[in-house]
Amino acid sequence: MSDTDQQSCRAEIAPVLGFYAILLMILAYPFMKGELLAAYDLAEQFLPFRAFYAACLEEGSLGLWNPWLCRGYNHLGEGQAGLLHPAHILAYKYLPLWAGIILESLAYYPVAILGMYLFARRCLRFLPLPALLAGGLFGFCTFSLAHFPHLNMVWVYVHLPYMLLAVHRCLCARRRTPHAVLLALLYASMLLLGHPQQVWINSLAIVMYGVFVLVRETDRRRVIRGAGVAAAGVMFGAALGAPQLLPSAEYVSASPRGEIAGEARQVYSLEPINLLPNLSPFLFEDKVVGHWQGQGDDRRVFASKQETPAYFGIASLVLIVIVFVLHRQLLQTTCRKESIAAVALLALTVLLMLGRYGALNALLEYVPLVSQFRAPGRYMSILCAAIAVLAGLALHWLTTRPSTFDRGAWIAAFTMPLLATLLLLYAIVTGSLLIDGMVVEFNRLLLLVVGPVVALLTVATVVAFNRRADKRSAVARFLGGLLLIICVADIAVCNFQIPLTAARTGIDDFRQKARSMRLTADQSDYRYVAKLNRPWWRGMRQASGYLGIPPPEPLDLFGERGTGLTRQHLQLVSVMHAVGDRTTFTIPGHMPRLRLVNVVRYSDSPLEELAAVELQNVALCRPEAGVAFAGPPLLRQSSGPADGAIEHVRILNETPERLAFAVATSFEDRMLVLSDTWTRDWHATLDGQPVPLLPLFDGVVRGVHIPEAGRHTVEMFYRPAAFHRGLIIAGGALAAALALFFLGIFWRRRQSGTVPAKQKGDGAKE
Repeated sequence: MSDTDQQSCRAEIAPVLGFYAILLMILAYPFMKGELLAAYDLAEQFLPFRAFYAACLEEGSLGLWNPWLCRGYNHLGEGQAGLLHPAHILAYKYLPLWAGIILESLAYYPVAILGMYLFARRCLRFLPLPALLAGGLFGFCTFSLAHFPHLNMVWVYVHLPYMLLAVHRCLCARRRTPHAVLLALLYASMLLLGHPQQVWINSLAIVMYGVFVLVRETDRRRVIRGAGVAAAGVMFGAALGAPQLLPSAEYVSASPRGEIAGEARQVYSLEPINLLPNLSPFLFEDKVVGHWQGQGDDRRVFASKQETPAYFGIASLVLIVIVFVLHRQLLQTTCRKESIAAVALLALTVLLMLGRYGALNALLEYVPLVSQFRAPGRYMSILCAAIAVLAGLALHWLTTRPSTFDRGAWIAAFTMPLLATLLLLYAIVTGSLLIDGMVVEFNRLLLLVVGPVVALLTVATVVAFNRRADKRSAVARFLGGLLLIICVADIAVCNFQIPLTAARTGIDDFRQKARSMRLTADQSDYRYVAKLNRPWWRGMRQASGYLGIPPPEPLDLFGERGTGLTRQHLQLVSVMHAVGDRTTFTIPGHMPRLRLVNVVRYSDSPLEELAAVELQNVALCRPEAGVAFAGPPLLRQSSGPADGAIEHVRILNETPERLAFAVATSFEDRMLVLSDTWTRDWHATLDGQPVPLLPLFDGVVRGVHIPEAGRHTVEMFYRPAAFHRGLIIAGGALAAALALFFLGIFWRRRQSGTVPAKQKGDGAKE
């Protein structure tokens, strides 16, 4: 590239980078005001997760078990905290908690833009400006902005362009090994972030791209060999991600998510009517339209502002349609196979997005693991990436390939503005739309005009740009930059309102709440809240307790479901206060978190017999679980006094993964009961000797048998077997990779014809 071309390129790129910087500053505005976004799952899950994680890192652990929520649960297996990801460890160990959250929330956008820019430049050979357009549309797409509360999901999504770049080089380049290693590291990184569904969607996207490359290339044997190298990279990455993958698989198999099927899988399918805003972005009053769910009085509209928006940008779509019609001859001849493959893959993606409205998604119920994913609308992430690439390709063709407007091009140019105008007129005339008894309200007239105006502005800019004979002139570069700004500003103006209008909390308030969360569990009055972690913002730390307590019916202490067993369950697990939508009320007769029980009884249905049990003195366990219990079912008083008539339990030390108790009792054969969840990965010792940890009441609580009177020390520690198996697999894969690496070096040296030292000496002598 000549100096003049480099200066011209910089003159194009610099304003675009400045424009993107302005958009990033707009997204960063709440943080600059000293506020954190705290809406939806961000407040209910991710902020408490990050607060707990940062506290654990400060104390020198990873927080594999979280005792702050659900009476204790497998925090690593749940996955969404991404405990093992190196970037998370660095950010939350060496930065203040609030700074780590801000970095995680904002760094996604420049990383996404850069990834798509590199893929477009190095693999698709776009010019810098079209590549920047593709990067901007990908970074600020609806999927990423609408899913701002799902930090791990969008960070998995940002891996997509980098993976496409690595796969492309594996399939097409001569040196495949470095790119296979890059693909493996990217795949491991995705797994460690802990969102299996988005990992699956990204994997599906790279398979689609591999099919597209196979159709396009003439040397298909080389592509197939490259596909084998790429598959090896993916398997190596899966092995490196095994410390997260195996615990997640175990967690899902033991959770209600493992039972998801049928209609439950179709929740958050993309409503076809939600595609209409692509003709006018502010079409509907509430931006999203949901579907009816339930029957009779329970029938309601089920919608989500995170899952169902599907705005790809009317400006981008107008640009794509016009340019592809201008070059339809190219699509029908030189690029015919690629065009057919691209259309087929896009149609496949749309059918997956539609969920219940596209029969294809129902077939995924028969695919292992994938059958447990819900929210088909998330396949929109593939379509957002495809729209970004197609818009970049359109601008690239507009810049590099001469074309003249004919009748077909003029028809295409005004098709979408005309459709947007007709939709505007319909909204003005009718004012609302009735769908299966659900009224859809249209927006105000001023907002409805946005779609047609943006479409006409895009058409005018494309026509003016296409009329320039010299596409590299200053005027042409200006028009190209204007097209980029129109397309990216179009999606930004529409989608920025999703995070910018979300609920917030002050950084100082967040710091205070994070400090209060560090109280030990027995110091907290609240071990249960009604809706995930929402009352965490009111200082209530033990959140989602009821999610871990059978039976799984909704908590309703004021109705039929709130009498009998429901209240007994809350008493059993030491719930002192329950939080309803508007009321906080006390649970009478709740048990202390730690207690000594003098009767152990076997039962085939411990939870069904709960109402007839005196919880203070009786513990129930199944016969198969009681095999490890060597003591008698009834208390026996000691023959002699043991330090007087004393009996107490005191916590000596408590960390997320280890607890120590001091027990003093005057009686033999007591059962120490802890109102925390039992799992096979928790183990116990009594006075330093391993003892069974019993799953009392079907594992809702745990117990340790104290056979002798006197003073004792009981320890419980968490040792997740799946995590350690994953570490062994990852270590073995890494060792095998290093062995192959050094073997390859040795083999290349041998093949290069290196002469042994003895032969060199003989030659010198002659």
